[in-house]
Amino acid sequence: MNANFYVDFVYFLIYSFLGWVCEVIYCSVGEKRFVNRGFLVSPVCPIYGVGALIVLAILLVLPRNFFVVFLGGMLLTSALEYATSWIMEQLFHAKWWDYSNHRINIRGRVCLLNSLLFGILCVVLVFMIHPYVAAKVDKLSYTAVQAIAILGIVILTADTTYTVQTVYNFNEKLERIRAAGAELKEELDRRQLYMQEQFQDRVHKLREDIHQYTGDVAGRVNIWTEATRTKIVERRLLDAYPKFRPRSNAGQLHELRQIIKRIREERKNK
Repeated sequence: MNANFYVDFVYFLIYSFLGWVCEVIYCSVGEKRFVNRGFLVSPVCPIYGVGALIVLAILLVLPRNFFVVFLGGMLLTSALEYATSWIMEQLFHAKWWDYSNHRINIRGRVCLLNSLLFGILCVVLVFMIHPYVAAKVDKLSYTAVQAIAILGIVILTADTTYTVQTVYNFNEKLERIRAAGAELKEELDRRQLYMQEQFQDRVHKLREDIHQYTGDVAGRVNIWTEATRTKIVERRLLDAYPKFRPRSNAGQLHELRQIIKRIREERKNK
């Protein structure tokens, strides 16, 4: 690999991190709480790193005009966001974000508001941020740049592998919740314990009074409870992508979100 590759990868790491910072600030202000955005566990949003490299590679060879950079950046980043949304949906059989509630959008994958904001960010990137970053990176030795790039590659490869496996396991978890919930509902109906109540509320009561039940009911409740246990990284992904919606088992995802919400409220009230 030549020196240009390592330099570009360092740029990718820097802009992925800065993108993560922007996402966290934007979402945390709206939610009025800290929201750890991003697909990966590491504090990076690779889509911003890729977008920055594409914008710089194309727009830096064009006339340095604010309007050209704004319009070109808006189109390039919107195309990248649309492509990323489509690819992630095909890979994971789920929609990760949805702008359908915005007045002007394309299939919920991109919207005019975000495109305008990306255009502004591209102007800031080209005329303000990148000249400063490039000057700092140029001062680093080849060995330092190479070491940073290689370390970043190792960390991101491990992080991506772990996160992708977690997402696939999460889809399997939703299927286990569906199967366990169906069996529990069937057992409750057979014993006339279901009583048309909301399934979440009924199971919560059964879990509190589990000592009253034996045999299949207790067993089914325990199986369903075990299936709905979540890992920290799973809860983080659900927080990071509130519009995440799988093609199947959407009802089970809603149940899981309600469980997480209930647990957090119970812990908060203790």
